[in-house]
Amino acid sequence: LSRLPYHCHKMHQLQIVKETIMGRQYLKKPLNLLTHTEYIDVIISFIERLNPDIIIQRLSGEAPPPILIAPKWGKRYAEIVQDIDKEMKKRDTWQGKLFTNISKIKT
Repeated sequence: LSRLPYHCHKMHQLQIVKETIMGRQYLKKPLNLLTHTEYIDVIISFIERLNPDIIIQRLSGEAPPPILIAPKWGKRYAEIVQDIDKEMKKRDTWQGKLFTNISKIKT
């Protein structure tokens, strides 16, 4: 993704909501979804490799509780963002820490 010519990126966890095809499928045969901790790990790993020139516009989503089937983390959007920020500080990491500007690599 870091090689593509775009400037902004949005991401969020898979959310299963009522009255959707996926919601009905999930109720019949649930699939494993990321836990809150797993999601934070995946997001941080992604952010560390993302070109630091790309603006991150969203780090998670928030379906209204009455229609959310899963995951039920008990966290609001702001709390998830705070948890990501807190964990990044704990790990002493940042966007692009592991980014390699492949356009400068000679092949």
